[in-house]
Amino acid sequence: MERPSGTNWRSSMVSVKVKYVEAYRDRHGKQRLYFRRTRQSPRIPLRGPNGSPEFWQDYHTACGVEVVQRVQTVSAHSWKWAVDQYKKTAEYKQLSESSKTHREAVLNKFLRRNGNKVGASSITSWKRKHFQTIRNDLTDTPHAWNTLRKYLRLVYAAIIDLDVVEANPLDHVGQLKTNNPDGHHTWTLDEIHQYQEQWPVGTRQRLALELALMTSLRISDVCQIGRQHIKGNWIHFRQTKGSKMHKVPLLTKLQQVIDSTESTGDLTFLVNTYGNRFVVKSLGHAFRRWCDKAGLPHCSMHGLRKAMICYLAEPPMLCSTQEIMAISNHATIKDVETYVAKVRKDLLAEGVRQRLEDQN
Repeated sequence: MERPSGTNWRSSMVSVKVKYVEAYRDRHGKQRLYFRRTRQSPRIPLRGPNGSPEFWQDYHTACGVEVVQRVQTVSAHSWKWAVDQYKKTAEYKQLSESSKTHREAVLNKFLRRNGNKVGASSITSWKRKHFQTIRNDLTDTPHAWNTLRKYLRLVYAAIIDLDVVEANPLDHVGQLKTNNPDGHHTWTLDEIHQYQEQWPVGTRQRLALELALMTSLRISDVCQIGRQHIKGNWIHFRQTKGSKMHKVPLLTKLQQVIDSTESTGDLTFLVNTYGNRFVVKSLGHAFRRWCDKAGLPHCSMHGLRKAMICYLAEPPMLCSTQEIMAISNHATIKDVETYVAKVRKDLLAEGVRQRLEDQN
């Protein structure tokens, strides 16, 4: 609102000073009140007199209108807005709570880069060079970049469907080679025996090993299974990852270990020293300490899952990929092949060696 012209127009102080309120008197001597947060903001007229119920009603309304206008201006097609659109997709809503928590943590860390400037910036202005800069910054932590890239591609997929952008610049920014391409160390038979010698049957440490090894379950599921999940010689439960129903055989040897362990809970087999069920992080830290005490600092619980999958793939078991998937409950064949590729490669190489020997 432009300031009216007139010889009698003048600025005047009011008895009650209120933030962002300007007071003037027009040529008739009548006081005019306006709300304006900055010099660039438009003036919003307020009813007087200053401090009256009508004044405060208009003042609070003006505050709300101005804030909404600012938020809409900043957030339109911003990265924060784009992430919110991704969270509205069916793909995101169908994730488990743990998966949602992890993706939200990774994406929020990205939004907070450069003092929250990334979150407020327009996604339409981002080019390949911007992601290349972040990739270069994360060279020392390749897994962090690869995970961020994976989740940002999902965000792009969501907003491409909304016709906000036409292409994903991340298609031209590749992954980084990880420092550990094989992932978690796969336990050997000697390492399993070494752990078993340190922790005999009857201890919670031994129970944790046998539960993870003889079921090939993820640590998040090892935490939750208990006697209520046993039906005959099977363990029935709902997976924490994907929330799908799954069942694994309850082997006789595992049942014997469970029965021989005194420190088990009512709802979960594994309990901590206070008799409470483990949460995933606390079990991971505890198992780390148990492995260290057994002289196995390079081993982890997830490595037991890999060990069982590899055991099923090699002689004498030689299970098919579909049979292994029935136990591990991986979503795709590709996931299982990642684990057993080295095993199958060694078997093929041994077959070639034997045929070459027979030719001599």
